[in-house]
Amino acid sequence: MIAVLVAVVGLGGWAGYLILRPAGTFPIAGSYAFDVTDRRQVAGFADHIFVATVTDIVGVDRSGNGPPSTIWQIEVAEVLKGSVSGSVRVAQYGARIGRSTWVMDGVTPLALDQTFLLAVTDSSGRLLTVGGPSAPERVDSATNRARLIAQWEKAVAEQRWPDNLPR
Repeated sequence: MIAVLVAVVGLGGWAGYLILRPAGTFPIAGSYAFDVTDRRQVAGFADHIFVATVTDIVGVDRSGNGPPSTIWQIEVAEVLKGSVSGSVRVAQYGARIGRSTWVMDGVTPLALDQTFLLAVTDSSGRLLTVGGPSAPERVDSATNRARLIAQWEKAVAEQRWPDNLPR
C-alpha cells in the first residue's frame, strides 16, 4: 500500500513538474562538412532548390540519435534546380515539443504561411533542408524574391561540389 502511494505521489510530482516547469529553448549547434555560406557549394550539394510556401506542420521526427526535426508540408511555386513540384513534405532540424523548443543556430526556421527559398537534399525520398545562413531564406516581398532568385540562379549556374567533401 505504501509503495502504491509513493508511486502515485511520485507520478503526480513528475506530472506537476512537466506542467509547471519554465519553457526552454535549446540551441542545436550545426557542424557542417563544407562552407554553407558559399551558395555555389550549397547549390552543388543540394538535390533541389526552389521557392515554396509552408502550408502545414505534419509532425515532429524524433527518430535516430540526432536532434528532432519538424516535418513541414509545403507548396512548391518555382523550381531553380531539381524536379520537385506540387505539395511536398520537407524536414528541417529543430522542433517544438511540449514546452521545449530546439532551434538550429544561424538557420532561419520555417514558419506557417511564409514563403521561403529552400535548398534541400533527397535522402531515400526524405527531403531535408540544407542548413546554414543562406538556406532557407525568407521571401518577404517581390523585390526580395527577385533578388534571391537571381542570386540562387547564379549559384546554380556556377554550382560546384563542396570542397573537401567526398562524393
